[in-house]
Amino acid sequence: MSLNPAETNPNTWIENYGDQLYQYALPRVNDPALAEDLVQETFLSGLKGLQSYKGEASEKNWLFAILKNKIIDHFRKKSREASIVNMPDLASVNEEWFNEKGGWIPQKTPRDWPLIEQKEIRRIINWCKDHLKNLQQHVFVLKYLEDLDSEEICKVLNISSSNYWVLIHRARLQMRGKAGVQKWRGMKSSLVNKMMIHCHEATYFMAKKEEGKLSLMDKLKLSVHTSLCAACKKFEKQTIHIKEESRSITAPDTLSAPTREKLKKTLEDFPPAN
Repeated sequence: MSLNPAETNPNTWIENYGDQLYQYALPRVNDPALAEDLVQETFLSGLKGLQSYKGEASEKNWLFAILKNKIIDHFRKKSREASIVNMPDLASVNEEWFNEKGGWIPQKTPRDWPLIEQKEIRRIINWCKDHLKNLQQHVFVLKYLEDLDSEEICKVLNISSSNYWVLIHRARLQMRGKAGVQKWRGMKSSLVNKMMIHCHEATYFMAKKEEGKLSLMDKLKLSVHTSLCAACKKFEKQTIHIKEESRSITAPDTLSAPTREKLKKTLEDFPPAN
């Protein structure tokens, strides 16, 4: 429900939105102190921009939009501060997950996941995300938690389009791989060798497919491959599941009492807008 700007009361922000904002920020930055700082910056920006708040969105949505921009700015700043990083290439991804013929390595082949509760799935996804390398984690968060498209992510992180696709591809493989020990239940190598594309190409195509970046021919190749390859079909379903469930990840923790008091004092002491 939208409010009249005159009805907005910053003194209620801590109680009404403090924990929710913190729970939104924490799984995205994986740092409690940083998450608290981002919440404080969100409230301060809200106070400074109170006169520009037109009431077109609800007070809650307005504050969450500010926080989302703060998180994106954080990743942008981190990318500028980072030293030169050796970007992964597709070959390095293939060596870890696929054999020289382009098929799944037996120990990495997708298998069926056991039936578990949605809450447990989100906990596992959050754990897997936390074990990605920094740049992969940044790409995953901006892609699946913040819903940015590839062009926006490349600008925020200052990476090329080809680097982005390799990073998201590697992140998807590792997210899926950390969810359980894999066993070979795929297709025989003789059949894999007859396919139009190999498994490593199919999984890379899947990373691009969700943004509509595949040509019609590549879509057909992927469709043929997944209709024949049980392993890649499972991988496709599992990564789609990870993508959908990751959007609703929240942290169970709440703002600490000292932080809550600090934020209240900050809001009270902030000079009123003229």
